[in-house]
Amino acid sequence: MRILHLLNEGELSWQKTFADFVYGLCNYNVENVIGMPDNGYTYDFLNDYKIRLADKPAFNIIPIQFKGFFDPFSYFKLVNIIRNQKIDIVHSQLSRAALYAGMAKKLIKVKVVSSAQKVSSIKYFLNSDVVVACSKSVEKDFIKKGFSGNITQIYNGINFENYFPKKINKDRAKSRIGISSETFSIGIVARLSPMKGHRLLFESFRKIKDDYKDKAIVLVVVGDGELESELRQHAKNLKIEKDIIFLGRRDDLVELLCSFDLYISSSIEKEGLPTILIEALLMEVPVIATDIAGTNEIIINNKTGFLVNPDSESIYRSMKEFLNKFFNKDESIIKIKEEGRKHVIENFSLDKMVKSYYEIYKSLLR
Repeated sequence: MRILHLLNEGELSWQKTFADFVYGLCNYNVENVIGMPDNGYTYDFLNDYKIRLADKPAFNIIPIQFKGFFDPFSYFKLVNIIRNQKIDIVHSQLSRAALYAGMAKKLIKVKVVSSAQKVSSIKYFLNSDVVVACSKSVEKDFIKKGFSGNITQIYNGINFENYFPKKINKDRAKSRIGISSETFSIGIVARLSPMKGHRLLFESFRKIKDDYKDKAIVLVVVGDGELESELRQHAKNLKIEKDIIFLGRRDDLVELLCSFDLYISSSIEKEGLPTILIEALLMEVPVIATDIAGTNEIIINNKTGFLVNPDSESIYRSMKEFLNKFFNKDESIIKIKEEGRKHVIENFSLDKMVKSYYEIYKSLLR
């Protein structure tokens, strides 16, 4: 069975999950080819990943560019890749890739599986044999928009191999980002874009600093994006710039998560399935998250974390309530951590994800 994993972008926030998924398929004797643009950090990441795991069956990466909404040159190159590589199934990972894969079916015999992290327009997926939504909310969005094709839902999974919080020294993890072991660290890992709600978080954090003037509390912001300069200025305007650490894009997320005492997800728009929340729970970092679609399939309020309305006042109140519990050594925090990790292990494993996709592949080739 030969699978072409098709990406129309060279930068993915979930590149590690994607790479682990492709390698997981090797356990089922699947031969993997990746078609994607050769510009962007995900292309470089996948090549480095392949080198690091050279003892395992390798995937091939074939560069293919996608220009504009539809590029005839890219379309015919895709058809040739499918033909020359003897591809059985094209597995598209993004909307425009699904469009190209569906159109390729018109010229060559091939099956198409399309993973959907969100729904921009159902027209991209009309020629897919199976659409796989990454969350129940995404599946519901497809149905609401009138999609009548074959659709199912599979959660993105995580390779638990490196996620053992007790194996990482928390004090050392904090020192590596320049803070002391006594400093309470609040973390967020997200692209610096409007939908991630950093401005709301900064405003909430300003109030927290006013309430806990005798405590060392910092906000650690991981990620880059178009709002970086604006957010730095916003921090200055709120007079909290000395208490916010901008780390930019980082690959050492496991250790970074271990340096956090609290994780905040302040998104104000629907998420597909935010992998970083799964990772935070695995590392037993308590999570406060805005109650939006996708996120609320990972965070069960008051059991695996805390859900709040997507506004600065709600985020602030929840942060303050948590801090009071933390500084008073409330044992309920330990229970939340344990339940969060247990929930993720039971529902978001890489093995479960890989097996579910493999069963779909098999069913299409019968």
